[in-house]
Amino acid sequence: MVEADRRDGLLRSPLPAEELPYVLVRIMESYVYLGLITGEEPDTARAAQVIRVLLPS
Repeated sequence: MVEADRRDGLLRSPLPAEELPYVLVRIMESYVYLGLITGEEPDTARAAQVIRVLLPS
């Protein structure tokens, strides 16, 4: 999917296609598990904001 989105101009990232999904999942997990990590409430909106910054359109 990453390669197809790149080819179609939907995705720009300097990360290799095999690295990008792993990194994005790890970022999302960090915000989903905030309760266990920091005691904060899970916050997928914050994760989405970070991912949007890392993946310019």
